[in-house]
Amino acid sequence: TFGWAPQLAVRLEPKPGWVVWTSVGRGYRLPDVWELYGNRGASVGNLELNPESGWRGDVGFSVDGAFSKVSSGSLALVAFYKRDQDRIVYIQNATSTLVPVNFGESRAWGLETSAMWDLSERVFVQGQLTFMWTENLDERPELRGNRLPRVPLASGSVSITAKPHKSLSLGYGLTLTAGNYWDATNWYLSAPRHIHNSWLRFSPDGGPLSVELSVLNLFNRTKT
Repeated sequence: TFGWAPQLAVRLEPKPGWVVWTSVGRGYRLPDVWELYGNRGASVGNLELNPESGWRGDVGFSVDGAFSKVSSGSLALVAFYKRDQDRIVYIQNATSTLVPVNFGESRAWGLETSAMWDLSERVFVQGQLTFMWTENLDERPELRGNRLPRVPLASGSVSITAKPHKSLSLGYGLTLTAGNYWDATNWYLSAPRHIHNSWLRFSPDGGPLSVELSVLNLFNRTKT
């Protein structure tokens, strides 16, 4: 299978710490191994998948710098648009199994922002928030104009990491996801989700080797 994916980007730095950019290009992606052959119980593969392709563009800016002698941070904001052909999306079939399928044509547009704050290289706070609107452009009236399944309107995350010692890190993370449709007809809307995680990481002498203990989904959340 042959595909082409030209890209054009322009980047400007109007002053130190400030970056403004825009890009446009064509994307092309072959189905991965799990999408073709994967069978993990709750999901199965699909050997009839076609590659994804489409056009996309974005414009954004970022700024970073020091707030004081002991703290610094960064902020970025991006607006994006993309139009896809044969986008691969997992949908739920009649037996409650997730199956990857191609959508003939779809589009998505939205905003994404991220921020980071560092206090004396001892405390790190990071956050990310994405708003994405999607639209199925299938010609069938029962599908046209619907939102794409398993793509939430909003999602975000926050993580806090403390380093009381150069060899020891303690962390907490929160992931928030709005409800999303599970089917192409938009009949079933899942509940919003918020997942809490924590971790403890030890690296001798602060080197590249580390041992980590993680607890995912602390409160066993499956829905709000």
